[in-house]
Amino acid sequence: MQNFMLSTLILIFSFSVYASSVPIYKSKDEKGNISYSDKKATSQNEALHLPPLSTYTSPSLPVDSSDNNAAPLLPIKTSVQAYKMVFIAPKNDHIFTHEIDSIEISLLLEPSLQADDRIILKANGNALGGFRDNPNFKIDRLDRGSYKLQAFVYSKSNLQKPKGQTEIITIYQIREMIRKKAP
Repeated sequence: MQNFMLSTLILIFSFSVYASSVPIYKSKDEKGNISYSDKKATSQNEALHLPPLSTYTSPSLPVDSSDNNAAPLLPIKTSVQAYKMVFIAPKNDHIFTHEIDSIEISLLLEPSLQADDRIILKANGNALGGFRDNPNFKIDRLDRGSYKLQAFVYSKSNLQKPKGQTEIITIYQIREMIRKKAP
């Protein structure tokens, strides 16, 4: 804990212009709690001597002006496209009552799905159905309980690493419980 507090204190002061000129005092109260301050409260305060802040200046690259006809460097385009995905329906913490037998799930996907990519919906980490090529799902007859939903986009060629995913939302399915009355 002491190392964490000292590290945090050093980090805070490293962003300050006055970090090297302000003395830092370490003190311990009667309960044994250690505190750090820039003001000396008692004569028992221990002054900390921090090492000077290190800085790094990167070397500048030489500009070759002899090759004026060279084409400007363009960013390299990769075939991997990241997707932004959000649930449109249902919203987080939505409660479905007992009379609802199927749940419609819609996603907003940007950019639109590439030909080789597929979407899968998972509830509590388990796939609900298989891969789909559209962002609309229908779940039939969920048991009573809470479900954490998350959707993923995968490429057919790489099912190990998703190209996009939603935030996790939680939905609740409420069903009445029928109990026999005692005779």
